[in-house]
Amino acid sequence: MSAAMVEDREAAETFRQAYLKAVKLLVTREHSRMEIETKLSKRDVPCDVVDAVLEQLQHEGYQCDVRFATMFTEQRLRKGFGPLSIRAKLQERGIDRNLISEVINELDTDWVAQAVEALQSRFNHAELADSSQRQRGRVARFLQSRGFSPSTAHRALDNCLNGPSDET
Repeated sequence: MSAAMVEDREAAETFRQAYLKAVKLLVTREHSRMEIETKLSKRDVPCDVVDAVLEQLQHEGYQCDVRFATMFTEQRLRKGFGPLSIRAKLQERGIDRNLISEVINELDTDWVAQAVEALQSRFNHAELADSSQRQRGRVARFLQSRGFSPSTAHRALDNCLNGPSDET
């Protein structure tokens, strides 16, 4: 057996092992391309093999950043997070900014209503009715930590206290 044949077999085995590891990752949950790339690289898989594995996974439909971004966004939305948090988490996972904007815009979510739900799940009515500066600040910080803008946080708190306004 020649050295080239041994090398080809080793390369094929490296690809096979990396591919199986990537599929195993995708069985547990969706992953972005960057997440898989990072996890395979940490296992000392050569960059050219990582790229080949990722291309194969995408070709077979096992890995798709659009699908990952959509599912991740919907999951974060159900957990009460706002657009700023969702955007930041997707960027950390290597999702393109344009794709992030598309996915968030496709949701057509009422972010004020989403913020109201987050408030009502965290605070009781007495805490929301407390109009002290300290309490309003506490509520606003909670919403901002969840990824809502200051203006959305203010409108959500007003909606909790006074009911929805007719402002657009």
